[in-house]
Amino acid sequence: MPTHNLFSVRYIEQKKEVICYFKNNYSQIAKRFSFIPYFFIDDSFDFEKLNEILFSFNIKNFYLDHVNNKKCVFSSSYLVLKKISNIIALISDKKFIVLSPERVFLINKDWSYFDDFEINENNIQKIGFNINLNFFDYYISNISFLEALKLNENKTNLIINNYVISNFLKIPIKQIPVESQGQLEVFLENIYFSNAYPINWKINKKFFKSTNFAPYGAFENISKIDFSSVWLNSLTNTFFNLGPDTLNCSCCKPIKLDDLNLLPSSLIEIIPLEDNLFFISTSNNFSNNFNSSNPNKMFRLSKKKEFFLKNFPVGPLCSKKAYLIPIDDAKKLLDSKKVILGKNHLTNWFCKKNESFVSKEIKKLNSLIILLEKDLLKYNINLFFEKDFNYYFKSNLLLFLRKISLELPSHLTNPISNFFEYPLAKSVYSIQESILCKFVEFSEKSGHRVVYSNNESVFVKGHSSLLLANNFAVCMNLPKPKISEFSTKTCFR
Repeated sequence: MPTHNLFSVRYIEQKKEVICYFKNNYSQIAKRFSFIPYFFIDDSFDFEKLNEILFSFNIKNFYLDHVNNKKCVFSSSYLVLKKISNIIALISDKKFIVLSPERVFLINKDWSYFDDFEINENNIQKIGFNINLNFFDYYISNISFLEALKLNENKTNLIINNYVISNFLKIPIKQIPVESQGQLEVFLENIYFSNAYPINWKINKKFFKSTNFAPYGAFENISKIDFSSVWLNSLTNTFFNLGPDTLNCSCCKPIKLDDLNLLPSSLIEIIPLEDNLFFISTSNNFSNNFNSSNPNKMFRLSKKKEFFLKNFPVGPLCSKKAYLIPIDDAKKLLDSKKVILGKNHLTNWFCKKNESFVSKEIKKLNSLIILLEKDLLKYNINLFFEKDFNYYFKSNLLLFLRKISLELPSHLTNPISNFFEYPLAKSVYSIQESILCKFVEFSEKSGHRVVYSNNESVFVKGHSSLLLANNFAVCMNLPKPKISEFSTKTCFR
C-alpha cells in the first residue's frame, strides 16, 4: 500500500473540526477530525471558581475538562482561549501557553508536517520520517528533487531544511521564524504547553552576564576546550535537574552546606573574623555586582591593578559584619578559617525526587540525535549509496537538533525570551560559572596554563588537553567537554 505524507492542516471553527491533507506522488487525501482547541492549566485551579470568574468577565463559548488527567480550558474559538489565558494571568500571575488549533491538534496526535502515514478507510497509521513524496512539486513546479539538487544544491538543501524545521516544530513552513531565537521560542512553547506549565509574565529583574576579555597577542599550542555540550546535559536530572518545575521545590530543601542538591547560585551568610578582608570570587557576575553596588571602588581598582587580577576582588569586608556571598566562595573562606558561618542564607536547590520536564525534553533530544547519527552512519559506510531526499532530510534534522541543543541553555538566560525567569536563569548561569572556575583551577593544579576563558570555552596551552578534559569530567562527575580546536599558533585580537 503506498504511503502518504501530511502536508497541510486546517482548523474550521464553525464546524469544530480539523482537516488534514495527505499527499503522495499519485493522489491526495483529505481526512476530517472532530476537534475543539484547548490549553492546559495546573491543578491549583478549582473548576467551579474559575467558571464563576470567567462568567463575571462575560466570557462565553468555553468549558472546562481534562486531557490526559490534566485540567484544560476548551473553546472552539482561538480568540476566546487567548482572552481566558489573559484573564487567568491577571488573577493568578500565571500565563499559560495558547497555541494555534492546528498545532494543538498535531501535539495531541503526536503528528507533524511531512510525517509519513499508511491510510485506509478505517485507520491512519503514522510511519515516521520516511518521506517518499517529491514535495518539490508543491513548492517548485515541474522539477524533480534530483534535478533541483544538480541545479543548485545550496538552495535545495535550504528548502529541505525548511521541511525539517516545520516537521520538528509542528508549524507550517510559512510560519517558521527566520532567526534561531524565534525557533527556540516555538520549541519552548511546545514543551511548556505539553507539560501544562505557565510562563512568568511579570517583569523580571535585570540580568547581566559578565564578559572575559581575550588577551592580546599570539600563543603557541593552544587547545580550545568547548563546554557548550556540557551546559545542556548539566540541566538533566543526571546532574542538576534544572527546570522551572524543580527549582526550589518544597520537598527537598537542603539543610547543610554539603547537600548535593544545593546550587552554585546560593548565597551564604558569612561573618569575617578580621577587618579589611579581600577575596577573589569564583563568580565574575558577583564580583562585578559587588563592585558596582558597594563603596571603595577605587580601592578595589588599585588592588586589581596591583595584583594583575582579571576581575575585581571582593572587599574590604569588616569583621563582625554579615555578608551574603556565593556558596563556592563561602566554602573556601570557611576552610581557611577567615570567616564564620552566619544563619540567614539565600539558598537555591533542585528537586531530587521528580524529574524536570526540561530534563525529559533534553533526553528526548539526545536520544533522537543518537538515532539520527546511527542512521547516517549506515549511509556513509555504504560506498555505493547515492544521496537521496531522506539522507538530506536526516542530515538537516541532525544539524537542527544539535543547534537547538547547544543554544537552549543560553536561551533560558536571555532576558528578552518569553521563557526567561530570573531564578532559573541565575541558577543556569551560576552552574556554568562554577564549572568553568573549577576547570581552570583543575587545569592549573595539573600544570596547564589557561590563557583565556569565556562563557563557552577555555583555551589551554599544551598538548595533553584531551586527557585533561577527561580527567576533569571523571573527577567532578560532570559531562565531558570536547576539544573543538587545536592550533600550533593562536592569535587573540
